[in-house]
Amino acid sequence: MVFKEVPVRMMATELSVWYYALFSWRKKTALKTNDVAFSYHNAGGYMNMMLGFTLTFLVEIVGIYLLLSQWNVVAAIVVTTLSVYAAVWLLGDARAMRPIVVDESTMWLECGIQMETIIPLDEIETVVFSDAEVRGIDDAERLSYGTFYHAGAWIAAKQPVEVRTPLDTKRVRAFGISVDDPKAFAALAEERIGVAE
Repeated sequence: MVFKEVPVRMMATELSVWYYALFSWRKKTALKTNDVAFSYHNAGGYMNMMLGFTLTFLVEIVGIYLLLSQWNVVAAIVVTTLSVYAAVWLLGDARAMRPIVVDESTMWLECGIQMETIIPLDEIETVVFSDAEVRGIDDAERLSYGTFYHAGAWIAAKQPVEVRTPLDTKRVRAFGISVDDPKAFAALAEERIGVAE
């Protein structure tokens, strides 16, 4: 990757965060007839974590502003602005969480603004429930986007697949994800993998 691409990717990520936080409230995932969507908002307590962060930010923003404004108003404004910015980031990332979609020939993975990839079903080797079951794939070729780094399902590809992340593009063979119903996800994936082959 050319070094000059990094600032462009950073700017694109920033704009994405603001778009999802402020303008994406009516956007829904468009599904075709045979598409099946799997949510991962509740897996591993993700929504509880986001609710906790939101409540913490509300208390922190007001409390820190009141405390700092007694000492220095400029410092209070700067810290409050950074706190609001962090809250927008969290909101944008939460809003960017789209369901995992399995259609008749591909699997679409989108974990907020952190990762996006499309895997052809005939390129998927297996879907398992723990990283210990993913055999023959080095750590360098794995990405885990499970909540609190605990993936409820792992997708292993036959060969590396291109993945877009905020700062670069990687080639990865195994993806760890949190999904609300991992057994139904694995069953459908295995069924459609068999049809695609």
